[in-house]
Amino acid sequence: MTDQRVCANDSVHPEVFLADHEDLATCEQRKQAFCLWFDLPDPGLRVDEDGGILIDDVFLTWCEEEGISIDWLACGDPKGMATAFRERQQGRNKMEPILAKLDEDEVNMLTFAMNAHVKNHVPLDQAMETFEKSLKEYRKETSAA
Repeated sequence: MTDQRVCANDSVHPEVFLADHEDLATCEQRKQAFCLWFDLPDPGLRVDEDGGILIDDVFLTWCEEEGISIDWLACGDPKGMATAFRERQQGRNKMEPILAKLDEDEVNMLTFAMNAHVKNHVPLDQAMETFEKSLKEYRKETSAA
């Protein structure tokens, strides 16, 4: 297989589109596929005597950090991933009209808040509260001018 990437953000290998469901029958196979697809090192998860991955703090932390559906990884159930994707898309669709009403300065304020959360680990509720206050102040100043 080639090492060419298919996404602009270089995060997904073409193998993600070639997976055979039979190759994803076991928890270990799903873990290996996920690591291959997203170019992740093997996390060194512990396994039991039957070869099943042990659900411990290491497993749960890895799933959370890498954004893996625990249902899919542990059980092979794709419904959780489909549900999460659908909810994310529906949430995005609800936000689009709201975001479209923001002017350039307001978008910059929101971007600043999101960067504070993502890059500086400011709690999301705190970042959004600061954005809300800044937005109210900005709109009050611009309406008075």
